[in-house]
Amino acid sequence: MKVSDLISVLEDCDPDGEVRLAIQPSYPFELAVDRVEEIVGSDPDSVVYISQGRSVGYLSGEARDALGW
Repeated sequence: MKVSDLISVLEDCDPDGEVRLAIQPSYPFELAVDRVEEIVGSDPDSVVYISQGRSVGYLSGEARDALGW
């Protein structure tokens, strides 16, 4: 996914909504977002990293269904 793709998806989301990371489809957890950092390397592409924050808990059934997990 490119940054422009993520921005496009997020444009339709509630701007006051919380951002979380869903991980491990076979044992699904959700995590808060800690930081976002862009790394510009020697090649022409940059990479944006989203680091995990605190563990929020198990991913809800509704979120698992929406993600197809």
